[in-house]
Amino acid sequence: MNVRKNAGQFNIDPEQIVIWGDSSGGHTAVMTGITPQDKTLDTDVYNGFSCEVKGIIDY
Repeated sequence: MNVRKNAGQFNIDPEQIVIWGDSSGGHTAVMTGITPQDKTLDTDVYNGFSCEVKGIIDY
């Protein structure tokens, strides 16, 4: 599920997304946060929706 695509359904501000994770989830959060401009990791599944986040919490 794409959070930005469904932001209205969940009453989420799509421009204020912060991700959190611990252990391997922390690694995933960091990688998500530092690689949004790397187009080699993109797919066409959610074309038109940014994967950038406003913050990362790596616990």
